[in-house]
Amino acid sequence: HTKIFHAEKEQPTYILADQSSSLFFGSQQQLKSVAAARAAAFFAWQSFHCGDRIGGIILGDKEIHTLKPKSGRPGLQSFLHTLVDYNQALYHSMQQVAAIQQHESLFEQGLSLLTHLAKRGARVIIIADFYHCTANCETFIRQLSRHNQLTGIQVYDVLEKELPKRGHYTLSDGADRFSIDTAPIQLRNNFRKQFAHRQETVQMQFQQCGAQWLSLGTHEELPLGGFYG
Repeated sequence: HTKIFHAEKEQPTYILADQSSSLFFGSQQQLKSVAAARAAAFFAWQSFHCGDRIGGIILGDKEIHTLKPKSGRPGLQSFLHTLVDYNQALYHSMQQVAAIQQHESLFEQGLSLLTHLAKRGARVIIIADFYHCTANCETFIRQLSRHNQLTGIQVYDVLEKELPKRGHYTLSDGADRFSIDTAPIQLRNNFRKQFAHRQETVQMQFQQCGAQWLSLGTHEELPLGGFYG
């Protein structure tokens, strides 16, 4: 009877953490990739303290790393070590001007894998900027929400939400440089509306299927309450 009790109490937690080039950006306290990694680490630690098994998927630019759920400290350490490796690898890949090619399909593949891993009764947390969210991704989100406790965390930077004050700026992606004039009102309004539309679209995808959703700016701390009862 003791073994059955532990099997029922030990709930798996699956964390999908995006550590791709699209998150290698930040104008405030941290990069989006760091904000995402910190959020993923928070959920991993919470799962460990709850006595749950920890697993998940870490997304890079060129590959997907799958972690099957493990109990106790081995599960926590395995997840955190892999998360740190991918976060640090992101710095090296950007120095080599790695392209963001194929990441749209990798994000979709990652969600598809998650639907096969987390079949029923799991905690599932997806942490990404959702720039590569396709129509298929929306289907996978609905599938994950049916039999699991699903949370989506959309990471963003304030410069993605609002252009900087009016002026001429030179921008670079590590390979090319270009200039932008942020003064035109229509440009500023369109930029603001585009961000709001993308954020509202992702929010609706989660909330319409009864899942939890929140946005996390690089200037913000993750709200610690309300995730684990």
